[in-house]
Amino acid sequence: ATHHPSYRNQPRPPTTHPSAHPSQDLHYQLHPSYLAFSTSSRILQRRPLTYFFGSYFFKGLTPNGTCSDWQQFTAGQLANPRGDLSFTRITARFESRRYDITKVVNFTTTCSDSLVIAPMLQAIQSGVTFEGNCDGNTWRVLTCSGNRVLCVNCKRSCLTTVACPATSMTFNPCAVGCQTRAFATAQLSITYSHIILYPVFFSPISILNLQDTTVSVVVNISSSGTLYCAAFRAGDVPSSVVAISTNPNANTVHFFSSNSSIVGLTLRGLSPDSSYDMYCYTDNFNIHSMPLSEALISKTFFTTKCCKRAMIRSSSKFIYQSFQGSNIPDSQWLISLNAMPRAAVQLNLTVSRVNCATPTASLQIQSDAVAIPRLFSFDKYSRSLDASFILRGTVKGCYFLQAVVVSPSNKDRYLPVNASFTVESWRVVPDAPLLKSATFSVDGYAINVLFTASTDRAIIALSNNSLQQFNCSLLLKFPAAGRSRCRWTSDSVLTALVGVATTLPIVGDVMQLLPQTVRAACIVGTDCSAYPGNAAASVRIVAPLFAMKPVVLISSMAYVSYCDNLIVDASMSYGAGGRLWTTLEWTVDSNMPLVTVTNRNQIRNILTSQSLMAPITVSKDYLIPSAVYNITLRLTNFLLQSSISRVQVAVSGSSEAIPSVQIYSSSTSSFRWKANRFFAAASYSSCAMQPNVPLLYEWSVYNGLQYLSTLQSSSKDPRYLVLAPFSLQPSTLYTIVVSVSVFSPSNVNVLKSNASVLLNVGISGVLASIAGGSSRVIRNSDPVVFDASGSYDADYPSDTLTFQWSCSTIYPNFGEVCKGTPIGRFIDSAAATITIASGAFLAGIYNISLTVSNPRTQSAANTSVLLTISENQIPSLYIDAVKFKFNPTSKVIITGYITKNNNNATATWSTTVSAGLYYPFTFVTPTTKYLTTNVTSTTIFQLGFICNPSSSVPNSFAAAGQSYSFKLQASYERTPNLYSSAVVTIIVNAPPASGNVIVSPNSGFVLTTLFNLITNGWVDDISDLPLRFEFRSLDLTASSTVVLRMLSEVNFVNTYLGQGLRSRNYAQTIVAVAYDIWDGYSNTTSIVKVGPPLSGADVISPTINAVNYAFASYDTSAVVAVVGAALSSVNSVDCNVPVACNQINRMDCKATARTCGSCMDGFVGILGDSNIRCQRLMQLNTTGEFCRTNSTCITGRCSKSKCVDADKSCPGDCGNSGRTACIFTNINGSKMLHCSVTDPYCFAECKCAAGSFGRDCSLSRGRYQTLVTFREFMCSTQYNAGLQGDSSLNSLFSAAQIVTNILSDSTQISSYALFNCSLSILLAADNLLSTQDSICSNEAASTIVNALSAVVSNKYMSQYPKLLKDITSFLWRFGAACASASALGEAPA
Repeated sequence: ATHHPSYRNQPRPPTTHPSAHPSQDLHYQLHPSYLAFSTSSRILQRRPLTYFFGSYFFKGLTPNGTCSDWQQFTAGQLANPRGDLSFTRITARFESRRYDITKVVNFTTTCSDSLVIAPMLQAIQSGVTFEGNCDGNTWRVLTCSGNRVLCVNCKRSCLTTVACPATSMTFNPCAVGCQTRAFATAQLSITYSHIILYPVFFSPISILNLQDTTVSVVVNISSSGTLYCAAFRAGDVPSSVVAISTNPNANTVHFFSSNSSIVGLTLRGLSPDSSYDMYCYTDNFNIHSMPLSEALISKTFFTTKCCKRAMIRSSSKFIYQSFQGSNIPDSQWLISLNAMPRAAVQLNLTVSRVNCATPTASLQIQSDAVAIPRLFSFDKYSRSLDASFILRGTVKGCYFLQAVVVSPSNKDRYLPVNASFTVESWRVVPDAPLLKSATFSVDGYAINVLFTASTDRAIIALSNNSLQQFNCSLLLKFPAAGRSRCRWTSDSVLTALVGVATTLPIVGDVMQLLPQTVRAACIVGTDCSAYPGNAAASVRIVAPLFAMKPVVLISSMAYVSYCDNLIVDASMSYGAGGRLWTTLEWTVDSNMPLVTVTNRNQIRNILTSQSLMAPITVSKDYLIPSAVYNITLRLTNFLLQSSISRVQVAVSGSSEAIPSVQIYSSSTSSFRWKANRFFAAASYSSCAMQPNVPLLYEWSVYNGLQYLSTLQSSSKDPRYLVLAPFSLQPSTLYTIVVSVSVFSPSNVNVLKSNASVLLNVGISGVLASIAGGSSRVIRNSDPVVFDASGSYDADYPSDTLTFQWSCSTIYPNFGEVCKGTPIGRFIDSAAATITIASGAFLAGIYNISLTVSNPRTQSAANTSVLLTISENQIPSLYIDAVKFKFNPTSKVIITGYITKNNNNATATWSTTVSAGLYYPFTFVTPTTKYLTTNVTSTTIFQLGFICNPSSSVPNSFAAAGQSYSFKLQASYERTPNLYSSAVVTIIVNAPPASGNVIVSPNSGFVLTTLFNLITNGWVDDISDLPLRFEFRSLDLTASSTVVLRMLSEVNFVNTYLGQGLRSRNYAQTIVAVAYDIWDGYSNTTSIVKVGPPLSGADVISPTINAVNYAFASYDTSAVVAVVGAALSSVNSVDCNVPVACNQINRMDCKATARTCGSCMDGFVGILGDSNIRCQRLMQLNTTGEFCRTNSTCITGRCSKSKCVDADKSCPGDCGNSGRTACIFTNINGSKMLHCSVTDPYCFAECKCAAGSFGRDCSLSRGRYQTLVTFREFMCSTQYNAGLQGDSSLNSLFSAAQIVTNILSDSTQISSYALFNCSLSILLAADNLLSTQDSICSNEAASTIVNALSAVVSNKYMSQYPKLLKDITSFLWRFGAACASASALGEAPA
């Protein structure tokens, strides 16, 4: 420092002691070199079809073009994820000046030799070393400290003296230790051109055949692929090719041709006399897709043929005579326009009386029958083209209805529609409705059976159980009818949910209606039992107009080393509807001369000869080095719908042992609101790699050529790419790329391989909802609130929506618009919530309709409320909005609100399902509530219920897959027949079904045999996909469950298994659980034999090795599986029991030496492990009660005809050694003289003699110390697995199960082990309390509580007061969370 402060403008004199080192001016922003670099970079970045990277170095700083920028550039932009870019020119510009040696460089070079450019860029991607000469200069690619280096005329070295900026012409911003006093700029421009790999149109699209609702087109296409076409309303333009393929009227066709060919397809479901713009695009089987710019060029305008018309959708041959005081319901008709009008039109309805003998004679204008209403208006903005009305006639006779559409602007012409009907006396008995059609649902899992008129829902044939599910064979005959469930979805539609059977119905099968089962809907006031039943009838089952297409998912290596086998896995393909594929066709082709027809056929024969149930292996002997194969799979389902997918596989021609990788995803399409998950299955090359070298994973996401660097995985596991909900954009096609790299054996180069898949993100649209109930009965003196604020756009839930309300009268003046009434001004509101003032509604029945739309996505949805206004004094009701879909394993809570005056009232919950043998629900709350006079405020009344298991189908629920309505009704005590009500409808989710699990091999040994588990064959609703899978194993009961793979989209796992019980011939049960997007789940099982360690072997060493390998592979599921397998051996005990456990109604011996397990289901007795017999409850006597034999006493001891008490036994009788003692202690650890077998608060423990250890004193000192150390290792492993893995309910369940098994012998648990095991549970439980619906389920809750009980009861727990406090805090929060998930009035769990 200077001797004194200096003054402004006064120079500071030199000091006698200079600073320790000279200072540097690091202000680069105004340096001429930086300004020149910034200017030229902006110019170069704007060049078309050019990738640019620039890096600026200044005296040790790299402010522009940093290491992360270089990594993103080389791994992202240069990745060429779809392989459709050709890099034609590379230009490198270098400028530098070194101040220490006054060296100046200003150099530019360009390489246009594709034979140099291609391998150079491949080397940047794969990590191999490259050297090539171009334009008189030497270009090199090398790897320094794991990062790519590109340089020109440089040395092949990573030393800072030659690898830092300004020391050579290099792109190396990741260099470490570069403190050169210099500035250096390096600018790289890479010019590319597009390679057209998708099929192109050689001619404009030609219209071959044009009809009123269809159009057939043909086009000349260059090569094999898929053609997608869709018709848009004239003037509408698709925002992406995804919008074309997902358009409701879109169609596709697959074609194979090495040369150009004429391809045609037909679009159906169009509107007559309507103008459309058709757009088409192609792809080469899901690998390369035509860009939108090319698809827009395909625009083809057309107008469908005449004619628009009015069409009768619902009618009846006769209506009943109407007279004053009649309570016979009106006959409701429906007429629709089959096409949107171009301008405003009006539908006019007229009814005329005609001569029954000659109905075509001249019509009489005056009529004794009328249509109500008779006028309907539509325009091009109408959300619905339906006209619903009733017909009333006062005089019996024949009538003629004429529907005419009038166009004031003359822009539209609709053909009229006519219908004849009769007015009959109410005493006329109606004929039975006829069987009209049977049509598969879109996904083929159901058959919709349509009748010609309303039925009685077969109420007599079904013994009054027509409102619930029933076995279809009671009414229908078709394949699998006896295993299918039927339910009436309306009076004229019966839906059959096809069950699981060996033979399932297909298109063309015959469906028969059994005779005398169906009658006409009953008319009030008539003798319905006199109605005639139907005659036997049959129809053929047909496919729907728009049927489910298969989803072909092929996972394979994009790049395989010359010495590795090729794995092709199509086991995750779905869309077969639980049936075999109608067509399964593999093709293999290549455009390389070295691939012969014989070679292609050899590979195709291997693929064709194998089932899709498991991955297919193609031996390396059939793979030609340097060849590229296109492998295509075409699947056709029973609905005769086909889909195709293709993978491209390149075989290495070099000696580099590059790792192989393939991506697994459960779907090729998704939506913005879903989380999207991808798994990379990578393996080392068998050529030269060492499996102990860790693989490195790097994921990239592209929108076209744009690298989306902000999209990062939310998973801790680098093998997974998990994209959070709302991170993608709808109507967009994404490319997902994974790069897997590993250091070469010399540890110099990084070897890399890539794989990619396409993800098609569609548009979900708006969900409209009105709180309060779908049907409400209220008092006219009460204000009415319609709250639609719960409506949202699934893709953009925070968007501001638009609301359009409307109201029409159902009774007394059917169809009358409410605008002319006092409520019209309220309905005109565009608000999300509207309030109708008291008295605005007159007594009657109204339909309140709502259209909710989102301007951003131009999507809309409709909903409505049926409102009944009463003039009577009734309580006010309101029901909260509920989720529309629930899992059958979840508890459902519906909340209602009741407001009343000072009179006593009663409120009741009910459902449309009648009570009976197959009642689907159990209510956990009272269904009736009494409100006394002193309760005048609003009362909350909740209904809680759970679904009952099916009595006919194992592992399923009676309610699954159906919708149910629940009604809240309230009335005053004085007038019980006058009530208000509100109705809400829910859907009970049908979980996945029909799956299977295959285990190979079917026998082996613990921690020696590696088992392959794969599950497939699952079916579920299309809207519930994609599925996720979990694998578990158990040897006895659910309490012995080991999670082998956490919940994942991957349908297979390679894993070690724990040994089975000797008493069960070492059988292990493998469980595969399939979950849908709503977390509805079901499972399937398989049995495998897993023996103990081979003679003389121990599990400890192989466990440690397998755990270390699993951690190195980032596979925390494998860590858990290995620990679980090891525990099955180290926890095994001597099970030479004195009596066969099944003879005393107990589970097999497992956890306690020489002792049977808990009581079997249906039996009761001493809790836990014991050798005392369990009995049926009615056969069991307690202490002091009369007995004849020991077996009838709960204590197992009968003396002098009375059941007497008995003490507990110590584990394994403490080894039957006289040197040990069995002692009794209470819950505080104090000794007791006796410990009754019925006392849960005392314990029998072994006091081991010197040299004996363990729970039953059976261990030597050496073995005991080994197991203590091993359990420490397992607790530490479990904790580390929690740190590395993702948090989920499944991981919490797994952690709790493992900890419980580790702590099973408390004598082998050290304080260190206890601490880590405790933390592993708390770590897994963190942030999961919000998932109340699942975490509080019986299985999860009991598992968590059992694990924490084992923790807190350990003797070392007192050493960790903070840990005990954390556990106590968690249990309080856990209990509070589960309590908040309980309904009001529900009994405590």
